[in-house]
Amino acid sequence: MGKLVVVLAVGLVAGIAWPAAGAPPSLPPFDLTMTLKQVEPGVVRVLDDGAGHDLTDPETFEDLKPVSLLAAGDDGSVWMTSSGGFTKIGTPGEVRDPFETFLAQMEIGLDGALWIADVYQGTSREYRRPAMIGRWHDGAWTTYQLPSDAWVVWLDAKEDGSLDFAWRDETTLTFGALEPGAESWTRATLPPLPLISTDGFMAVERTPNGQLWVAEGPWWYEGQRSEPAPLWTFDGSAWQPVQPLGDLPVRPMTLTVEPSETLRVSWQELTADMWEPSATWHTTRLEEDGQWSVVELVEDDATKRRGRCRGYAHIEGERLTRYLDGVCLRPVADTPTGEIWAFGHDRNRKDPGVYVITPDR
Repeated sequence: MGKLVVVLAVGLVAGIAWPAAGAPPSLPPFDLTMTLKQVEPGVVRVLDDGAGHDLTDPETFEDLKPVSLLAAGDDGSVWMTSSGGFTKIGTPGEVRDPFETFLAQMEIGLDGALWIADVYQGTSREYRRPAMIGRWHDGAWTTYQLPSDAWVVWLDAKEDGSLDFAWRDETTLTFGALEPGAESWTRATLPPLPLISTDGFMAVERTPNGQLWVAEGPWWYEGQRSEPAPLWTFDGSAWQPVQPLGDLPVRPMTLTVEPSETLRVSWQELTADMWEPSATWHTTRLEEDGQWSVVELVEDDATKRRGRCRGYAHIEGERLTRYLDGVCLRPVADTPTGEIWAFGHDRNRKDPGVYVITPDR
């Protein structure tokens, strides 16, 4: 395992990007009517999508917090959660939400279908409604009911039109599947994964070779526990823990499969004081030889005081390239042509907007 220590001004690594180019994005043909504003090298803000959606108006987005999500399809489409449901950017109208979904998971199938998961459980068990998965295709919804204690954390649409998904309850991560035309879901053959934390970060990814990876861990240092938040992988018969950083007490913050098909995980070291987060971060990358490369980054005091609204960052060796510094970003969407779409707002949850980052090809 190779290790490189870098002392830089860094905050939350919200995702993986590539060095910025100076030119605006080369957007798909349907974007030609969009109103764009260059906000920094390699980044434009979409002010209007040319199809009747004002992307500077807070009431366009999911709610006034705001908490919108974006998803990109292999067909080049980009979908967004919006005030009344779901909007296909660059296409008139809005698809109404069948569930009044809160904190939706979204996925776009190869056939252009929109998959969503309703993960809202409410504050009291007696008022909980069933968790749901929905599929929008050919102008209609098909819906599927999950267990009432399910919190959906992952959707993965496959080439044959089926959907793999995962949900957690307070103790376990469970996997399921929906086959094309099926009226109900089935449990996957792989075993459930016992979780170490009843709440906290959770991410699932599948690498192109079909291997499943799960990262999970607490949001803060829980009492005197010092074991590292685990990264798990399924070896074909059982879940195996993986510890790229050894026994270091850390929590995972991102789990990403890069366009180069490699797995990358970012981690923050844990401290005993949840109100005083650690200034030390690590990124681990699984190399072709099966070894993990590690980069350690340390925030300076000025960076630490600016908080977590640090935009989108790429770490490559000793080089860090940051985009939209000062913007609080939700998870981003990567398009097949390499553009990165992101929804963000300022620290006061004001001025919501949609941004497009162009990689340097």
